[in-house]
Amino acid sequence: MTVHPDLLHAVPLLAGLKSGQRELLAGLFEERSYPRGAIIFQEGEPCTGLHILAGGRVKLCRRTANREHILELAGRGAVLDTVPILDEGPHSVTAEVMDPAVVLTLSPEEARRVLDSYPELLHALLQAASHQLRELAEHVSELAFKDVTTRLSTRLSELAARDGVKVEDGILLRQKLTQQELAALVGTAREVVARALRKLETDGVIRVEGRQIVVVDLEKLRKISSS
Repeated sequence: MTVHPDLLHAVPLLAGLKSGQRELLAGLFEERSYPRGAIIFQEGEPCTGLHILAGGRVKLCRRTANREHILELAGRGAVLDTVPILDEGPHSVTAEVMDPAVVLTLSPEEARRVLDSYPELLHALLQAASHQLRELAEHVSELAFKDVTTRLSTRLSELAARDGVKVEDGILLRQKLTQQELAALVGTAREVVARALRKLETDGVIRVEGRQIVVVDLEKLRKISSS
């Protein structure tokens, strides 16, 4: 399915392009829809193209036979795995759809031709890759030096700030995550996350209702995340 130019206007990666350039690019992108649970690409497989998330939520993760580690919960406008487009290697992560998603895709060959033709787009992609590298370095640091409650508080604070919804007694996290998914996000076991959630709830920082979490005291949550 071809892409309407209006979809490209909201993509940060393409913000530096002129309107006419975005209209030309719209004819090159393919729009694809994915249901929850669909795999867009897998770690280790040859590059499948440049993928931009136009709607929905996708988790970028790495997996072993019995474990998963979530590196990012990507939202609208995110570039899904910049690495293979830049180094022509395989995908470095697996992209799995968490909420029904719309993805704009350029084939690997088309993506590299476009990057050669639009230096400003290549510069934006390098900036996106640099940002992801900084986040990965911070993530590794957290795993090494912070306890689970602190790491969990950091992720919940980010989710609240990014797309939380204000409710009467706090901020409702729109992304419904299972305890297993939260564990994969902070790099621990589900049982450990369950204890951390209970502690935060007992301390009056959050309220847990099934898979829904309400941040009751965002300031306190941020203080815990920075400790």
